[in-house]
Parts: sequence; C-alpha cells; structure tokens
Amino acid sequence: MLLSKYFLPTLKHDPSGAHIASHKLMLRAGMIRQISTGIYSWLPLGVKILSKITNIVKKRMEEIGALEVMLPLVQPAQLWRDSGRFCEGKGLGGEMLCAKDSSGQEMLIAPSAEEVASYVTLQNIQSYKELPKVIYQVSWKFRDEIRPRHGVMRCREFLMKDAYSFHHNLDCAQNWYERFLNAYLRIYRDMGLQAIPVLADSGDMGGELNHEFHVLSSQGESTIYYNESIISAIEKEISLQDLGKFYAVSSDVLDENKKEGLIKCTSVEVGHIFIQGDKYTQNHKIQNEQGVLFSPITCAYGVGISRIIGLIIENNHDTNGIIWPKEVAPFDLYVTSLRNSDEKCKEMFYRLKAMLDETGLQVLYDDLDDSAGSKFSRADLLGMPVQIIISPRNSTSNSLEVKDRKTGEVNIISIDRILDWVKAC
Repeated sequence: MLLSKYFLPTLKHDPSGAHIASHKLMLRAGMIRQISTGIYSWLPLGVKILSKITNIVKKRMEEIGALEVMLPLVQPAQLWRDSGRFCEGKGLGGEMLCAKDSSGQEMLIAPSAEEVASYVTLQNIQSYKELPKVIYQVSWKFRDEIRPRHGVMRCREFLMKDAYSFHHNLDCAQNWYERFLNAYLRIYRDMGLQAIPVLADSGDMGGELNHEFHVLSSQGESTIYYNESIISAIEKEISLQDLGKFYAVSSDVLDENKKEGLIKCTSVEVGHIFIQGDKYTQNHKIQNEQGVLFSPITCAYGVGISRIIGLIIENNHDTNGIIWPKEVAPFDLYVTSLRNSDEKCKEMFYRLKAMLDETGLQVLYDDLDDSAGSKFSRADLLGMPVQIIISPRNSTSNSLEVKDRKTGEVNIISIDRILDWVKAC
C-alpha cells in the first residue's frame, strides 16, 4: 500500500484531552478520531488492526467448534425485563441507551447479548439431545459509561467477541467452560500477551463460576493478586480442577487471610467467562432424558477486542511512538525512500516494491515528498516491526538500511539479498 493512496491523518503533537500513551498514539497515528465522548470512528489503520485481532479470535473459536452468528444490536427491552436486568439506574440497566420504535415498543442498544442469544437459540431447540449448542459473534456494543476515559480502554462503544453455550447438565457446562478457558489463553498468546485468569465478581452478569483474564499494565485500573506458579501452569493446557489449585483473584473477591505470599499488580481486564446457571433460561423449557421439562444451563464468554488494542500499545511503545508486536502489526514492513527526487533511490524503491509485493507480506510504502526527519518520525510513530530505508548514500552500492523498530538495531543489506533476509525473519 502506497502511503500517498492511504487515508492516514497523522498528528505531529499530542492532542489535548488525551492523557495516557495509547490514547495519544492512536490519535497521532491516525487510527481513530473522536466523534463524541467515548465514541470513536475507526480509520483504515485502526480497522486493519481490529481485523487482525478479530481473525485471531475467530480462528480459536472455530477450533473448539463455536458457530458464528450475528445477533441484533437493537433489542426489545422486554427480553431484559424478563431476565431481571432491565433495572433503571443500576448495573447494566444504568448504562443502556433506550428509545421507543415507531410502534411504541421500548427498545435498547445492547450492552451484551445473553437475553437474545438464549431466546434465539432455545426457541429452536426441543430436546436435551440437541444440546450443547455453542455460538459466538464479533459485534459492536454500547454502554453509556458515566466517565469514559483512556481512549478505547474505557469507552462507550466497543468491539467485542461474545459467545454463549447451552447445556443439559453442569458437567457439560464445565467441560465447555474449560475449553473456552484454554482457547482464551491461546488467543492472548497469539497476540503476544500473557493473560492471567483470576476469580472475580460476576457482577450484573450473574453466575456460579467466573474468571476474568487480566494482562499486567502500569495503566491498568484493576488490581489482581496471584501466586507466581500459576504463570508456568497456564503456558500449557490446564484443567479447571488444576486451575483451582492456584489462588488468583481480582481485588473484588480477595480473601484477606490469603494475601500473604501473593503478587499484587495493576492490570487490564481483557476477557471474562461465566457459568450462569439458568439465569437467562428460566422461560425456556426443554425435555430431559425422563421427559421432564428443565431450563438449560448457560455459559457466556467475552473478549474485549477494541480494548486489547489500547492495552497492546500501552505495553509496547517508547517516546517516539508505537512498537507493534509482529503478531498484531497492521503491516509487516514499512518501506521509505529518503529522497524521491533521486533517480537511483526512485528506481530502487519501485524495484523493491515489485519484489516485496510478490511475497504476500503486508507492506506500507512511504512515497510522500517529506523531509528525511519527517519520514523517520512517521516510521517510528506508526511502529511497524521492521523499517526498510532507501537512502542516496546506500543506494550507490545497491544496499538498503534495515531497522528493527523494537531493538533499534540497523543492518545494511544488499537489495539482491533482501528476500532471503525477509524469509529468515
């Protein structure tokens, strides 16, 4: 992609109103623009990263057999009254945006989808033999956060992967809960993140068992306590029973008598899974083995996709800009020519472009007529893992300057060897 053809409105200076690094850098890098308090438009670079993270999540969902659906964003308020969650001024009820449609029916913009997921699934199931059913979606949610802050880390409109499973008994529910637990740990590792599952307050969602997934961060608004040995245990497949041997909790449910010897850290919550019992299925009856009607057990599983982007930037930046981990970088390479008017530089630029375009790599080519200083600053701000720089000095020997954005290490490589170098990396 030529930068001259891209929509990337970068900023030279930190915008007013942005107080943490990820918010500043997402605005400066042209990823987002604020439309209203806590509501953002996502521009092409931001959408590219959302898509990359979404694809990681979808891959792991499909691996465990979850089926993708698309549930409505606008839902009848009556579904929420039936579950007891439409409670004005409290919990999620206080964060709902409501309105009446043309027929006078009260509707709301969904902050989550337990009610509609249960309704649409169980209205179409008659027997326990049809269970379990496991569905997921990636969709935008809206919660009318009273104090939106920290950019996409705590905003009102956000992209979320939410999944729901329905079971005829607790053993089945726990089996799927365990599958999701390990799928989530793989998802975060795929993004270059170390997530720690901790017992937490189920809050307005309700449930008999739940775990939040936290990533350590100095800008985190949460506090967790955990035994250090849990880290090595979750690096491989772990059973729910084995996880229970480790004490790891959010501050909301901390037992003060068990604090000694635990590590205390600030963190960002990036996911939450629940076994919710029949909280959302009491109005849905299915026949069991004996022909007796029962309400299925539900589980819910959420990943905050847009929030994760802010977290990744918080944990991967320096004074010059973003440092994308290669697992989630919007482009693999950033190529720039320092002097477009130089014929040799121009020839090498387009020769290199033709070579790299054949590799299938995602490359952003800076072909703008800026000063060298502006090009260097923009490259560091955008933070692609590798920068390839064409300069008049090195072009005379048909060589390129290759810079590792994270380490700052620079190598001079012949253009004839660049493809071998790319393959090796």
